Amino acid sequence: RAMYFLLADLMDRFVHLKLGLALVLVWVGVKMLLLDVVHIPTLVSLGVVIAILAVAVITSLRATRTPAAVEAVAGPTRPVAPAGATEPDATHGRTSPDRTSTTTTGAQTMTTIPARPVSDDVVALTVEGRNLLEERVAMIRDVSLPVLRPLLAAHDRDERDVAEFERLVEEQGRLEALLATSTALPDEHDQHDGVVRPGTRLLIEMPDGEQVWIRPVHPAEAFLDDERVSVVSPVSRAVLGARAGDVVAVAGPAGSWDCRVVEVPSARDPRIV
Repeated sequence: RAMYFLLADLMDRFVHLKLGLALVLVWVGVKMLLLDVVHIPTLVSLGVVIAILAVAVITSLRATRTPAAVEAVAGPTRPVAPAGATEPDATHGRTSPDRTSTTTTGAQTMTTIPARPVSDDVVALTVEGRNLLEERVAMIRDVSLPVLRPLLAAHDRDERDVAEFERLVEEQGRLEALLATSTALPDEHDQHDGVVRPGTRLLIEMPDGEQVWIRPVHPAEAFLDDERVSVVSPVSRAVLGARAGDVVAVAGPAGSWDCRVVEVPSARDPRIV
């Protein structure tokens, strides 16, 4: 489930990947047609495939690197019910009453709210997420690196150990920089109005009836457990600003589907962890 949300987010980012895959298929088809006429070395063929995919990924990242571009890819609006809901700020957890239009059908009111991408400049972490990242840094610094360091001096050292050591050093530096520059979201226990904000733990119902606990968070901490979902993913964009009982439309890569917010625990609820 967490992998689905991750891939849905990646599909929004890699807008040129489908074109790249199509070009790869064209290249493979041309190579097969010319098999008896021209011999194309395997390394050349592999290089062409890698080059096509690399260009597709790079151009996709460049096209979606700004908040405005992400807005254009993910869609300018999202429906949230009821009309009294407010839109949360994805970075600081604040709300805004901005609206574009309100449509009433029978007893249900659907309000269209402009979607707001997460700022690339400020990272707001949950209290628990910050603690888990600090624990990860401590594990790398005090356990993983000391174990690998003596192996690097061995005469017959394994280059895989070298690569892992370098990866951990890079991860430690990146996480320490993140923790030094990030801000903290308001404690979930202090929220009393039942509105879903970044960091709020809520229970949603999928189209097949399955109920799942999720917690929209900044992408920097979305990998920490299965409940955390990036605030720029389609499902997080849909539920932010909603309340228990609301039915929201999730604009996924394969089409739109309805998601019901079953429960948003109160501040005193012991299930808020």
